[in-house]
Amino acid sequence: LSHQTEDGWLGPPDEDASQDGNKWWGRSNVLLAMCMYAEAEPSRFDAVTTSMKNYMLLMEKQLSASSPALTDWAAARWMDLVLSTQWMLLNAKNLSDDDRASLWNLATLLHEQGQDWETWFHTFGSNDTMHNVNLAQALKSAAVWYGMTDNATLRYLSEERMHRIDHEWGLPTGMFNGDEWTPAPHTRNPSRGIELCGVVEAMFSYNTMFSVFGNVAFADRAERVAYNALPATWASPTGGDMWAHQYLQAVNEINAIKADPHVWTHDGDDAETYGLEPNYGCCTANFNQGW
Repeated sequence: LSHQTEDGWLGPPDEDASQDGNKWWGRSNVLLAMCMYAEAEPSRFDAVTTSMKNYMLLMEKQLSASSPALTDWAAARWMDLVLSTQWMLLNAKNLSDDDRASLWNLATLLHEQGQDWETWFHTFGSNDTMHNVNLAQALKSAAVWYGMTDNATLRYLSEERMHRIDHEWGLPTGMFNGDEWTPAPHTRNPSRGIELCGVVEAMFSYNTMFSVFGNVAFADRAERVAYNALPATWASPTGGDMWAHQYLQAVNEINAIKADPHVWTHDGDDAETYGLEPNYGCCTANFNQGW
């Protein structure tokens, strides 16, 4: 907070004027963390929400001018930015009428510039594939957008996508096959893998979907993933300390070794080994969301 620039930018100052449309993505994680921080530390609530407001007003200004518009991860994961914007509209005490109008417009811009997940989930074909974490985060896109529109169709679309994903890639743990990308042609082969980041993002999505719609099926799914897929991908040689993890887990996994050749298709030879950050470090940073 002490390093926020005068115009509201969070992070390295030289990135403020960057025209890389993916710069918005990393801040989406920061904003969700700030929401939780504000809730947990009432004495810091005003300072945190003022910082969030100033950043969001800057984002609205730059996105309005498409300077830059959303691209890449930021476009795929727009729903997380809208979720923190909704939180501000519902909870912040320091918003003027103009501020509220700008935040509503920000949510609209994020939706318009982001990936059209409602169409994708409804129409994807038997050979279409998707990055597993993008898919897991996008499960909640209809629920998040319902919070801005009250469009009843989004309730149906939220239920439909869970069933479609189960049918095409579903696993007994409540997750889906996605060894980096969902398999094409589609398969529910239990020897294929799913990433830890996909697991915790799916938990977050199903919890969000339940909180919006009150459909117990979403809560049941979050619980199923939490008690089956999460322990399978974050374990420990000594038990209980959650210090060793796999990048990929597979239901039908007979060993955890550096494997070449291997069944999974898009990750490295050590993706199913246990370690601090096998294959890539993203899951090491992201597991806490599931916890």
